[in-house]
Amino acid sequence: MVRIVDHQARNRAILALTIHKYIQKAQPVSSDEIARDFGLSSATIRNIFAEFEQSGLLIHPYTS
Repeated sequence: MVRIVDHQARNRAILALTIHKYIQKAQPVSSDEIARDFGLSSATIRNIFAEFEQSGLLIHPYTS
């Protein structure tokens, strides 16, 4: 079975949900949290987050 995925639409939905969850909680959103909603691995979501960060759509605050 071949699964066709529109990556642009999926990434837009991931970005929208991430922003929505951030606004609700006013705290960083974990890749695990988003992964559950999309049925993807957290590693896949981290890769997508990295793409967002490279394109300037998200920032990743580093805390110690």
